[in-house]
Amino acid sequence: MKIFVPTFVFACLLTVVPLAEGQTPDRSQDEQAIRNITAAYGRAFNQGDAKALAALWAPDGEYVDQTATLISGRDEIEHAFGNFFDNNKGLKLNIKADKIGVVNDELAFEMGSTNVSSPDGKSRTTQFSANFVNRNGKWMLLSVHELPNKAPSQYDHLKGLEWLTGNWTTRDPGNQKPGETVIAVSCFWSGNQNFLIREFSCATDGKITNMGTQRIGWHAPTKTIRSWSFDNKGGSIMGVWKPDGKKWIVNTEEALNNGQELTSVEILSQGSNGEQVWQVTDQLIGEQAFPDKTYTFRRQN
Repeated sequence: MKIFVPTFVFACLLTVVPLAEGQTPDRSQDEQAIRNITAAYGRAFNQGDAKALAALWAPDGEYVDQTATLISGRDEIEHAFGNFFDNNKGLKLNIKADKIGVVNDELAFEMGSTNVSSPDGKSRTTQFSANFVNRNGKWMLLSVHELPNKAPSQYDHLKGLEWLTGNWTTRDPGNQKPGETVIAVSCFWSGNQNFLIREFSCATDGKITNMGTQRIGWHAPTKTIRSWSFDNKGGSIMGVWKPDGKKWIVNTEEALNNGQELTSVEILSQGSNGEQVWQVTDQLIGEQAFPDKTYTFRRQN
């Protein structure tokens, strides 16, 4: 029988398969590879070398600038930067990486800022997000998106969930049972406070079984708060959040690997001691129903 938990951690308990020796994967070499690409990007830009710069992209990579102009494919990227360098001599680029994350063996991301200065002393700072893909053992840029410097913030829509920020765990030191899965969550704001980002890991008897990321944001077309969750096993869950007094109701949909869809209704509230209390109800796979569950997350900082 499967065990179900809130929104971003369903997959933690669906299949418990410990990693080798029960250790978190060592991603240091992958992270260094991303840093090396970032450094090579800066060198190629400062040398005005469009060919070397484009070679850092995957053949199907894409670049989106601040005006939302999309350039698709390595060849088009090389052509666009070649024209740019021809018309803008002597520019110098400095890249600051604020966060690098390796999602799994094939996907990674980087967030940060760039500063471009010209010979006349003028400069411009831009925020960016980048995705990387590992193909045949080689990391490459899959996409780079420049973000508007004055991007509108959706903070007013999300501030009711600000209390979720921080580090949390389901671990209960006074009542820990052998074989029980413990979930750890770190929640923080993205740039411009447009998203709440929750990074989670699941462990059983100290062995990591799954990790992933959830983004909670304002969905302007429907005027609702939504969440999108992704884990290392390829799972994805979409949730629609609605306030209900001091509680939040989250309707979730998950596409299972076997082609079925799992739906549930979750109720999030704050406990008397500041805990996150998640009640998972109305769990259905087709017409098969599952018992309601309650999970408590305690703040660690």
